[in-house]
Order: sequence, then C-alpha cells, then structure tokens
Amino acid sequence: MTVDFFIKKLYNGFRRKSIAEGRRIITDRENEHGDRIMTRMIVSAKRLAGIKLVKSDMEDITRSDLNIMYVISEAPDGIPVSDISEQLGCTVPAVSKRLKPLEQGHYITRKKDGSDHRTIKVYLTDKGRNISERCKRETAEIMGRITERMGNDMDKFITLAEKFIDIAEQEVREWQPDGK
Repeated sequence: MTVDFFIKKLYNGFRRKSIAEGRRIITDRENEHGDRIMTRMIVSAKRLAGIKLVKSDMEDITRSDLNIMYVISEAPDGIPVSDISEQLGCTVPAVSKRLKPLEQGHYITRKKDGSDHRTIKVYLTDKGRNISERCKRETAEIMGRITERMGNDMDKFITLAEKFIDIAEQEVREWQPDGK
C-alpha cells in the first residue's frame, strides 16, 4: 500500500464512515472528550490528505489521476475500470470520468481484453509510465526523509492509525442496524 493510499484510506474512513456515525456513537456514549478527539482526528486526516508528496509541476494531472495511474502501473497486463474503482474505493463512473482526460493527454489507453471482448482494460502509455515512475521515486524520496525524521514513531503512528481505523469500522458496523 502506498502512502497516498494509506492517507486516502485514513481520510475516507473518517469522511465516509466516521464523521457522522462516529459523532453519533460518541454523543450516544456522552463522551465529550471523545468528541474533541474525533474533531482533532478529522482535522489531522484532512491536513494529511492535503500534503502533496510529488512535485507540483504537472498542472494537468491531479492527485486522483496519480492514484489511478499508480493502480494501473501495478497491472502490466491491463486492468478493468471496475478493478481500479474497487482498489481506490470509489465508483466506476468517478474513475471513468477521470480516465477521459488521462486518455486525451496520452497517459493511458483502453483496449478490449483479448480473452473477453466485453471487457475493456486500461493500460499506461509510455508517457503515463514515465510520470508514474517519477511520482513513485519522488514519493519514496520524501517519505524516506519523513520516516528518517520520525524514527521509531513512524511505525507506532501507522500501527495506531490502522488500529484506530479497524476499531472505528467495527464500531460503526456494530452500531448500524443492518451491520454494514
């Protein structure tokens, strides 16, 4: 899992599941301290999600585009749009909307699957692969510096954040009447 995906999971976990439901759970338990903690976590997640881990000289490519290109780069034999949306945790229409400008910019291409002509697979072009590789290098470089400065606290942070997300998802599932 890349750092961007971890950040997105953390942020989207708060945004989709935890903000409304989390506040209700906290309120139901009459925990004012918990409400302050939830607010701090949401603000921190938003700040974390706003950090750009690549240089910003790619004006026509958004962070969403880079996330899509990362997923595609991990599938050298192409990947269906539905698999991209599943890995990113968003809808197929949302991914399709972002694929159009990437295709127009010659970063990706779409081709029918050789074994199943009903399936369209998405591939990176050479231009897209170059951008994707560059972003991976830049992200690794900045994350290396951050990790070095954080020291052992980085592992603790990730462990605690993952634990928090797991517990929050479990609590929300248990709290929801339909268990979802």
